[in-house]
Amino acid sequence: MDQVTLVEDGAEGLNRIAEVFRSRGVPVTGVYLIKVTSQDGFEYWIIRLVVDRKIPDMTRKMIYELVRLRRDNQLPKVDPSVRFDVIARTELEASRIIDYARSLGAHPC
Repeated sequence: MDQVTLVEDGAEGLNRIAEVFRSRGVPVTGVYLIKVTSQDGFEYWIIRLVVDRKIPDMTRKMIYELVRLRRDNQLPKVDPSVRFDVIARTELEASRIIDYARSLGAHPC
């Protein structure tokens, strides 16, 4: 699977997701789709919403807004197996991915 089949319109769909969350007060500075594979071969995909810093209750706010946005059909179509998560820019994974995207001349948002 790739991002085009998991998120409607691929990268543009991820950008729309970030914009919609921003409009709802979630301070998203970046977004990326990542595949996580466990040692036993189990795979799953996560859309990570990147925020500048750790903010108390940000995960709860993101989940609350995700439910509202899905209910109101304001998100691009996302495969039901894809998870959503919020992560601080200071987390190792997020900082590496954002730095890598910038080195390629792109921004993960």
